[in-house]
Amino acid sequence: MSQDEAASANDRPRRRTWPWWVVVVVVVLAGAIASTQPWTAVRPPDATAGQTSAASTATGDATTTDGATPSPTPAATARPQPPVFDATTLALLFVSPEDLVGSIPAAAAGLAPAIISGQLAWGLPAGSTIEPATCVVASTVVAEPPAAFDARSWSGTAVGFMQRVTVLPDVPSAEAAFRLLVTTVDACPVYSQVNPGTDGSTTTASPATEAQGVYPSLVQRTELSAVGVVEPQLHGHMLVGNAIVTWTASALPQNGAQADASVLGSGARIDAMIQEVAARAAAALGPLTTASG
Repeated sequence: MSQDEAASANDRPRRRTWPWWVVVVVVVLAGAIASTQPWTAVRPPDATAGQTSAASTATGDATTTDGATPSPTPAATARPQPPVFDATTLALLFVSPEDLVGSIPAAAAGLAPAIISGQLAWGLPAGSTIEPATCVVASTVVAEPPAAFDARSWSGTAVGFMQRVTVLPDVPSAEAAFRLLVTTVDACPVYSQVNPGTDGSTTTASPATEAQGVYPSLVQRTELSAVGVVEPQLHGHMLVGNAIVTWTASALPQNGAQADASVLGSGARIDAMIQEVAARAAAALGPLTTASG
């Protein structure tokens, strides 16, 4: 080798040779790190996994691009349908005295039936009107006679509870009626019922608030003034499938003194109880589902 070639060889970078034990340590550490990386333990699902292209679906291809037979299309899932009530099953939506005792403080003193099933007809008494006329639905719940209706009430020494169930022919018509009811309630902070030959009553309502629950509902504080007596009230409506459940808890005057609104407790608590009763009623009707792809 010439001197120039020797010098050129000396100028080249020499490959460093690691001792055998260093190589072993590096390999072991690499394996340990790969097995303990937390971000590799759970990998996000591939957004394209299990999807077929629109073109493949449209042409009905029987094989995948690699010639394999594709897996069967997943079966349609079942989606719960809103419950549908009729003149018989609407009774499932009424609360019991036990429900009231657990939700209204003053109910613990005892409750007795005041209006039983079938005693109260839908609508206003003959000759009665609502003023202003645009607020009629705030009193009657719906503008036209419903498919089915019933009412019940309970009375105690300090509290009364009235419940009405208005059934529409189907879910869409009930949803439309509930929207109109909510709009009317919002637009009618004060309205009066005028009865021929007798004293009427005036309802003064605070703005309604939407309650939090499975079924759409609203709650408001109201005052009913009649014959010089003022009754503080909690009042609410709830849409359950094709039925609208309306309830009113009233604080009753005691020994000539004004009624105490605190005996009613919380409107949200009563609404939660009505929600539970509605859920039980829906469950009692059995599974109502429709296929959903």
